[in-house]
Amino acid sequence: MEFRILGPLEVVAAGQPLGLGTPRQRSLLGLLLVHAGEVVSYDRLLEELWDGDPPATARHTLQGYVHRLRHTLGADAWRLTTRPPGYQLKVSTGELDAQRFQDLATAGRRALVRDDPQAAADQLAVGLGLWRGPLLADLDEVAALEPERARLEALRLTALEDRIEADLALGGHGGLVSELEALLADHPYRERLWGQLMVALYRSGRQADALQAFHRARQVLDEDLGIEPSRWLHRRQEQILLQDPVLEVPDPTPPPRPQHHLPAQRTSFVGRRRELAELQGLLQARRLVCVTGPPGSGKTRLAVEVAASLLEAFPHGAWFVSLAEVGDPELFRSAVATALGVPELPERPAAQALTDHLRSRRLLLVLDNFEHVLPAAVVAAQLLDAAPGLRVLATSRTPLRLSGEQEYPLPPLPLPQPNAPAADLLGNDALALFADRASAVDPHFALGADNAPLIAEVVARLDGLPLAIELAAARLRLFPLVELARRLSPAVPLLTGGPVDHATRQRTLRDAIAWSDQLLAPADRALLRRLGVFQGGFTLEAAEAVAQSPPVTDLMAGIDTLVEGSLLGRPVEPGQARFLMLETIREYALEQLRAAGEDDAIGGRHAHFYAALVEQAEPKLTGAGQARWLDQLEAEHANLQAALRWASQTGDTEMALLLAARLWRFWQLRGHFAEGRRWLEDVLAAEGPARMPRAKALIGLAGLCYWQGDWDAAEAAYGQARELAKSLEDWWLELEALFGLAFTLACHRGELQAAAPIEQQFQAIIDEHPEPLAIGLGLATSQMMRLFAGDLDGSRSYGEQCLAGTRTLGERWYESQILRTLALTSMLQGRYQQAEEELRECLDVALELGDLAGVALDLDRLGQATVALEHPERAVVVAGAASRLRESLGGGLTVESGRWETEHPRDAARRLLTDSEIDRAWAQGRAMSLEDAVAYVRTW
Repeated sequence: MEFRILGPLEVVAAGQPLGLGTPRQRSLLGLLLVHAGEVVSYDRLLEELWDGDPPATARHTLQGYVHRLRHTLGADAWRLTTRPPGYQLKVSTGELDAQRFQDLATAGRRALVRDDPQAAADQLAVGLGLWRGPLLADLDEVAALEPERARLEALRLTALEDRIEADLALGGHGGLVSELEALLADHPYRERLWGQLMVALYRSGRQADALQAFHRARQVLDEDLGIEPSRWLHRRQEQILLQDPVLEVPDPTPPPRPQHHLPAQRTSFVGRRRELAELQGLLQARRLVCVTGPPGSGKTRLAVEVAASLLEAFPHGAWFVSLAEVGDPELFRSAVATALGVPELPERPAAQALTDHLRSRRLLLVLDNFEHVLPAAVVAAQLLDAAPGLRVLATSRTPLRLSGEQEYPLPPLPLPQPNAPAADLLGNDALALFADRASAVDPHFALGADNAPLIAEVVARLDGLPLAIELAAARLRLFPLVELARRLSPAVPLLTGGPVDHATRQRTLRDAIAWSDQLLAPADRALLRRLGVFQGGFTLEAAEAVAQSPPVTDLMAGIDTLVEGSLLGRPVEPGQARFLMLETIREYALEQLRAAGEDDAIGGRHAHFYAALVEQAEPKLTGAGQARWLDQLEAEHANLQAALRWASQTGDTEMALLLAARLWRFWQLRGHFAEGRRWLEDVLAAEGPARMPRAKALIGLAGLCYWQGDWDAAEAAYGQARELAKSLEDWWLELEALFGLAFTLACHRGELQAAAPIEQQFQAIIDEHPEPLAIGLGLATSQMMRLFAGDLDGSRSYGEQCLAGTRTLGERWYESQILRTLALTSMLQGRYQQAEEELRECLDVALELGDLAGVALDLDRLGQATVALEHPERAVVVAGAASRLRESLGGGLTVESGRWETEHPRDAARRLLTDSEIDRAWAQGRAMSLEDAVAYVRTW
């Protein structure tokens, strides 16, 4: 597949251009292509597509564009992925013309530097030939593209000047004069073009015209800009006046091969194409680049690969200096001098000898493991100041903190998305590295569709760290792949036995992490081990509550140190700062926490902090701020599980009951049915007094059983909760239990007579405690009971009263439930258009709240309404999408869960479609992601 943006937007597959849709849809593709491989946020796309003024429906429209673009890409739809907080377009090497142009322009410039004009001319001509007009010429109304348009146009002009320079070196001056005159008519302020015109005229025997060109340049610059030509252009004039031999056509000579002192590699370099290209570019623009990253992330190997790729840009070579064994900052100069072969003579100080050697040379120094001689950073700065042709590429677990330093944080290898298709897995760098190193142990080992999911599981367990992946692959000598995957918990003790000719820190994963830990001050080491108790990241507030006590007194300074040392990931998402620790580092930290005897105390602080957070969140989980609180609990999901484990394992039954009881709504809304039910059953099985926490936990268990469609278990748990709440004289808990019991008996068992007395008891409690939410629950119960009794008008009346009340209270989840029942009423009344409108509104609320079980039910109900509106194919598609979503959640209510006279959309469609048409539509829906399904619904 080819993506062309150097001119009008084109996408070519199998030699045929694809139809790319409406102008705004084309603009979306253009924006994604200029950021190919990057995640572009929804907010940024909305801002740029609608020029800062997106309409209220913009997000829905954007989802529709993405859906249609995926359809256009066909088998390549996997390239356009949803990666929160936005979308990512995956483009392989050589597929995007703008990237090919930049690669060729860079290669041409390097060829010029090494005095190989023929190679330069060839590469630059190919690169310039990719241009068919201005960047995305058909999208000139998209203002957000202007910076990239200007950047690439500047690169095009520079490449054009480089190509002319190469042609001049090859003796092509005769044919360049007219081209340069035309270029200067469009770009009269580019002095390099004036200088090239002067040389072309001089070599053509037109010395007077060459001098006249200088006067024309001076006149234009003076009259238009009020400036004089540069010293370089003045020098060119002097050379022409003096007929300097340097202006003669040079004799072609073979380019010299730069020297180098880089370690030879015995294994192939896998992946890191983007990082390699970015570092190549940075070293052209910056004189000091420092690659930082966590232990085992592959900083040294990447730096060596970058240096090897840039040899032609450094006439005096690239030189590798290992600082890991130096240790003493005072020996830094000596180590560099030794690597460069600079002798230390008695009559000349070592510092002076090194400076003199570097001053006139253009070379690259690779300073590896600089963290061990950080005080020597000032010496590196002095060398840079003294030698203008020097570039430094350092690797360090902390930045050098020098002015002019460009830090380049190196993350682990990207991991495939969970449940990613085989095409994504087979193209993933982490899996490719594992397979490459595994084949060194077993020559018959190969990455394929059959073993890719298991390898993906292994590399994910290893955080994508190259060192860990290589060590794990070596373990295939001992275990088959399935056994290796099973044994990687924990990973740190298993990953030993690296090559004996590697440095000690590279032979085991634990040594690599300990190497960084031992560089820390005692307080920072204590902070690192205490932060290991967090799972899935933490906020500053959580860290203060759990980890701050002597010797940790300045938490912010300690976290800053750990981030700089690449032992903590820096926050990248907007909003509240959240810090992440790689799982492999966390295992090491927990090992140190146990060794320090702090695991019980820190684990207790952690559990109590999250118990307090859940207590604060519980009343907000059905209100106006529900979505924000659900997102916060989702972010802390792993920490909440850890808190529950701690409470259960330490015998704190009351904390465990309250935690699980307060989390049940979160589990239900985010589709964690099986997990929540398992926790609630476990904590209720523990012995303890019959108090409020147990009653709350029983209601939570009943709620999850209800949403799983297990009516017997739901009825039993609601009944126990009701009796216990009544004995405790807790009217609200009793009301909640009665509410659930009434719905279970009436809606799903069809036992209206058994439910009727419950409604009366419910109303008696409300009369005694007429609080707004209690009244709302009473109206909802009456709405449902009337619906079941066949009083559709009465049910609608109660429902509309309840809907108004929930909206006044800001109870969004209850609002969605009432809307859902109103839509069912509309369908039973034959008002299918009204039902569809109510269901669309309900779907919007469910999506806003992240209520995935509700979304699945709404998609099914939309399918029912759509069949009745004579669009059966649409109905089966959305029903298929609902089936896949419900399957991914591990359960949830279906349209067949209640005792209503309604059909599943797939069954209803059989009256209008053939079996093959139904199967095709069902398969289409089953293949959709949630986002695809929602976009599909919004295209009607």
